[in-house]
This record gives sequence, structure tokens and C-alpha cells, in this order.
Amino acid sequence: MEESLQGLSLECARAATGGETLQWFDSQRSGLLLLDYSLPDMTGLEVLSRLEKVGMRPPFIVTTGVGDEKLAVEMMKRGARDYLVKDKDFLAALPATVARVLRELRGEEELRRVREDLERSRALYQTMVKAATGISFILTGNEGGESRIREFSPGAEALFGYRREELLGMRVQELYSPEEFSLVERFFQEKAGRGERLEGEATLLGRGGRTFPALFSVHPLTEKKGEVYGYLFVALDISERKEAETRLRRSLEEKDLLLKEIHHRVKNNLQVIVSLLSLQAGQVKDPALKSSFNETRNRVFSMALVHETLYRSKDLGKIDLGLYLREFTKRIFTTYGTRNAEVHIEGEGVYLNIDTAIPCSLIVNELMTNSIRYAFPEKEQGNLFLKFRAGEEVDLIVGDDGVGLPEGFNWRESSSLGLQLVVSLVKQIDGTIEKEEGKGTVFHIRFPLN
Repeated sequence: MEESLQGLSLECARAATGGETLQWFDSQRSGLLLLDYSLPDMTGLEVLSRLEKVGMRPPFIVTTGVGDEKLAVEMMKRGARDYLVKDKDFLAALPATVARVLRELRGEEELRRVREDLERSRALYQTMVKAATGISFILTGNEGGESRIREFSPGAEALFGYRREELLGMRVQELYSPEEFSLVERFFQEKAGRGERLEGEATLLGRGGRTFPALFSVHPLTEKKGEVYGYLFVALDISERKEAETRLRRSLEEKDLLLKEIHHRVKNNLQVIVSLLSLQAGQVKDPALKSSFNETRNRVFSMALVHETLYRSKDLGKIDLGLYLREFTKRIFTTYGTRNAEVHIEGEGVYLNIDTAIPCSLIVNELMTNSIRYAFPEKEQGNLFLKFRAGEEVDLIVGDDGVGLPEGFNWRESSSLGLQLVVSLVKQIDGTIEKEEGKGTVFHIRFPLN
């Protein structure tokens, strides 16, 4: 027999008796057994019985010198893979029989592994579904043109408040408001057949008409041919999240109101200081001292206007630079009674936080005040301009087309408090300032955007 099996490239071991067979399986524990029914010390049935007593059921092929139909039936009942009679064709048939049985065993082993994998996947799926107490999984099928519930997770019972017998067979549309289920219906009609899924937020209906907000998704279930045979509905109750969002929104609204009130009060306090300085300036006879009071008043006013602009803004964290500059120039022209100059403002879409806006407002106040007071000494008609734009940093140009600074004037080392403030404030916002050459006085300031 061993010679007839050499073409199969198998590792073969020969046992002359039933006892040797039992010893071999005791050490190896596996293998295909070619079992002769009649052995010197026992029958093949006895060998199988002893192996079964120790928990072993190896695959086997029975060989016998006597063709006995009853014996063949008995051995096949015991699990024989085949039954071969030792006739003249025995050795020729043996290799093919062994090869076939080995193929069957490999196929059965592969099938066993697949079944084990499927069972593990099923167990994992069931564990995940049962553990997801706040999530509902619902499987539906099409019945009479309607999508009805076939199976669902324990989370669905808890989420919707229905018992199992109530949910089974229920139309899935009964879990949605009529308006929102129309979206699902359109999805069924237009996209589900293409394997697309629907997801979003909806108000779902529970037992007794109870409503609750949920995140949901609908997944078409398709066969190999691509035909839709049902849907998987997944829903997550987001009631707590919605309540938290509402609380947060109310809290933010309260904080916005509080911040608005703070800006309003700061603006009012600064406006009181502006008024006091105006009153004091009106009592002063010395022109130089009166000018100092007015300059200080304008500086305080520029800061007050920042808080007023923030108070009126929808975004309390940032100030619209263009809106601020237009309001500032209007008021400062009124303050100085300027009629011989026209201001031109170019720029939009630049927003500064309060830490940058206040120094910037003071810088503009000093430079614009200087232009109004000194650029047109003969009261001739002239132009003042403010230009700004923002990328990674803000470019701000403040200037006029007036007489310009005196020749040889070192504006960086000036004893003027206004220019000293400008240089100091530019450093405060990590910026740079340069005076451009040409007619008039033009300063170019660059600083980081917030």
C-alpha cells in the first residue's frame, strides 16, 4: 500500500497491530487512518471504540479482504470516509480514494474555520449591539410597498419605548414625524437603489407621541446583484446633547450681555472723563495748556469709541477697523471744526481684538490730529487719508498731502508727546512704522493681525 501512495507525497507510518495503531495516535493525535478491519490483536471496530473512549475520532478509510455489506454499513455509520475491498483493483483505486478524502478533509477544515469566524463575528456583533444601550439598530424589509421592522436591537426598545411584539412588523415611518419621513421616502426613491446612505438629524417619535432629537442614518441592504432587500436604520438619542447646547447657548448669551454691559459702562466712564476734560479746557486761558487738555480729551475719546463700537458689534471679541475709523474721523473733524480738508478711507474686512484696537486707535488719533492741526497752515484745501488692508499682518497708512514735516526734523526723537506715544504704541503691538518720502506727511505702519 505504501508504494501505491508514493505519488501523493504523503508522510506514511505503518502499524502492524491495533495496539501499535493506538500508540501512534496517542503520540501524534491526528492523521488519516487506513484501517484494516481484521488485525492480529483486535478488529477495526475495537480500535475505533478505544480511540473514541479517549476522545479521538480520526477520519478513516476501511479496508477489508471480505466484501460484507452489513460490515460496510456498520463502518460507514461509525464515520468511515470510504470502504475498500482488497480485490485486484484495490491498489489502483487506493491513491484516488485517499486523495479525494484528503480534499474533502481540507474543504471541511476550511468550512469549519469560516463557520468559526462567522460565529465570532456574530457574537461580536451581538455584544456590540447589546452594549450600545443609547443606540437603536433596526432592520427592515419591504412588504407590500412599505418598509416594516423585521429585527432590532435592545436599544430600540429602550429608545422608542415599545415592547418587542409591538415593534416587530411596525411600519418604520411610524417612528418619524410625517414631515421628516418624507425625506426618507425621497431617499428610498432616488438614492437607495444606488447603494447610497442617508444620514442627518431628525425628530423621532416614541410611544405615546413622545418626541426626541436624534442623529440617524439609513443604510440600504443589497444582494449580490445590487437589489435592495431592506434597510438598516441607526438612531442615537441626542436629547442630553441638545439640552447641553441650549444651556451653553444661554450661558453665552448671558456672558455676551454682561460683556456688552461692561463695554457700555467703560465707554460711559470714559465719556465722563472726556466731558470733564472739555469743561476744564473751557476754563483754561493759557492756549498751550488748553491744547494739552484737548489732546488728552481726544486720546480718551479714541479709547471710548473702541468700547462703544464693541458694544454695538455682533462680535464682542473683535472690532471692525473700517467702521471704527469712519466714525472716529467724523467726530474728530467735528471736534476741530475742520472744513478745509477731506478725509479718504480705503479698506474693509479688517477686524482687531481689543488688545490691538486700543493702541491702534491712539496711533491714528495722534497722526490724524497732527495732520488736521499742522498740514494746512494757510487753511488751503487738502486731503487726509487712511488706508488699510490685512494678510498675515495689517498694513495701515495714515497721512495727508499738506506741507509736510520741517526739513531735518527727526520725528523718531521728537520731544512731542504725540509722536513719542506713536512710536511707543507701535512697539507695544509688535509693529514697525516708517515715514514715506514725497509730498505731505505719510506714515506706513505694519503690525501682526491680532
